[in-house]
Amino acid sequence: MTRAILAAALVLAASSTPAHAQAPVLRWDAGPSLAQGRDHHATFVAGEGARAHLYVAGGNTYGSVLADVWRAPIRRDGTLGAWAASDPLPSPRAGHGVAVAGRHVVVTAGQAPDRSYLTETLVATARPDGTLGPWRAQAPLPAPRFHHASVHHRGWVYVVGGLENQRSTASVYRARVGADGRIAAWDSLAPLPRPRSHQGSFVHGDALYLVAGLDGNPAGQHEPLRDVIRARIHPNGSLGPWETVGTLPHAYGTHASFAHGGFAWLLGGVEDNARFVDVVLRAPLRPDGTLGEWARVERRLPNARSHVHQTPVHRGRVYSVAGSNARRVNGEAWVGTFR
Repeated sequence: MTRAILAAALVLAASSTPAHAQAPVLRWDAGPSLAQGRDHHATFVAGEGARAHLYVAGGNTYGSVLADVWRAPIRRDGTLGAWAASDPLPSPRAGHGVAVAGRHVVVTAGQAPDRSYLTETLVATARPDGTLGPWRAQAPLPAPRFHHASVHHRGWVYVVGGLENQRSTASVYRARVGADGRIAAWDSLAPLPRPRSHQGSFVHGDALYLVAGLDGNPAGQHEPLRDVIRARIHPNGSLGPWETVGTLPHAYGTHASFAHGGFAWLLGGVEDNARFVDVVLRAPLRPDGTLGEWARVERRLPNARSHVHQTPVHRGRVYSVAGSNARRVNGEAWVGTFR
């Protein structure tokens, strides 16, 4: 892609694939928009059942970096209620990671308004009504991170890859989340096969998947990635060796990835370092953990955008909020229903 797109979005590329006749339809319905558009934000669901809320925390408008946190109740039919302000983050940040560990929401690192990268770990705990309590500082990461992957599995939170000093890193950290939400320390695990940032990530079964991304400096020399890699998560929280389990037809960055219904999914992002896209792709998750062929889903995102990052799935629906196209941020919220 041109240097301008990368510098503008601090990202990279994504793709489309030949449509398959059997590819499903994903219906998108509009929800209430945020009062202020953004990208580089975190999106997650906290709370259980009828008390669950969709949250958006922090982000960037290309005029300012944000600390605000907003929540919208998820109704029984999956639609969203009105957005309301929640306790803000202690300081503004963008490109941070988020992982939900039961009742606890763990936010990691990100970029500060002065463009420095953070090491902070913050935890907030969901109350019985689905609202979040105050953010509490926990053990910091061993090194600063931006545009990293963050996931939870059985009491462990993993921070994988990301940018450090403007370049992608191969480091992998993990921490145990206590029953009270406390994190005492982060451990270093074996590194990735190569540095990676701007990737998608998800957990399926007892394995951690990383989807595409880039290796290098997004505003300088870098290589867009098309591969999907996977590591088994052992009962003690350690990771097995990383293996390549699939390849996308194009390179993608700042997209969203998740597992649902026996498939791996990819939404939006920047494709082939050249264009912001509205694509929705899926690939079957085989019993051995490898991926089948990626196919384009008939119903794309309602608009092309990057920095969608997290699109949480809750009770059979997927929620995609905000994002940007060439630095033009939006605050739209969309609810996707699988058919």
